[in-house]
Amino acid sequence: MSLPGFPRARLAPLLVLVLLVGLAGCGGSTMPVTGTVRYKGQPLPGANVTFIPQDTKGDTVPVAVAITDASGNFQLQSRSGGRDQAGVVPGEYRVAVSRYAPPAGMTEQDYQKKIDDEEAAKQKTGYTPVSSVPPKEQIIPAEYSDPTKTRLTASVKPGSHSFTFDIP
Repeated sequence: MSLPGFPRARLAPLLVLVLLVGLAGCGGSTMPVTGTVRYKGQPLPGANVTFIPQDTKGDTVPVAVAITDASGNFQLQSRSGGRDQAGVVPGEYRVAVSRYAPPAGMTEQDYQKKIDDEEAAKQKTGYTPVSSVPPKEQIIPAEYSDPTKTRLTASVKPGSHSFTFDIP
């Protein structure tokens, strides 16, 4: 294989360099991580769970994310080297759990209907009016939902892990 105007003797080292740079972002093998989130003693469905590396020591350690199911259970996924992988690279993590809900007095169905009505009006008129849909609100206190303030941590070592996070 050769590239026009590029000496063949320089191509092999270039390909090796590209391969090494690509592998450097992988951060190592991932370990399976599952768990459960409870809020005020009840399973928390539809919550975002994020594992943020505490200390990367110069390595590229990917953030791992999941969304809880109806029972509050989750299974983490990492994105490394342009692909998704089940699990987390071993290490120490800060854990943020966030859950947004419609404003007080509005159900999820009411909220979605407002969004659908605005979208239908936009399609009909071809113009985007200023939204009358209020933003959803974070229901989890910042000490658990804010990645810079969270009190939740997790230590992932080789092997599979299951964590339970109880948020008061």
